[in-house]
Amino acid sequence: DLAIKEDGSLYLQDQPVTETGLKSQLAVAAQKTPQPELQIRADKAIQWKVVRKIISDAKGQGMVHVGFMTTAPTPGRE
Repeated sequence: DLAIKEDGSLYLQDQPVTETGLKSQLAVAAQKTPQPELQIRADKAIQWKVVRKIISDAKGQGMVHVGFMTTAPTPGRE
């Protein structure tokens, strides 16, 4: 999965990754059969345009399966 933290930093499989490194790893993943799904988990403070760029980059590298991970709201913090 890909986590986008509040400060915009990226973590692929819980490892820090640069935007360039992410593109390289996605290009490799896109060649696998079956192709893995990229699950994006973004901090709620992240602007949609940041997420949209990541999706665009993933598609540009050949990723077909891109999804989103969500977390249940914390009770009392909805």
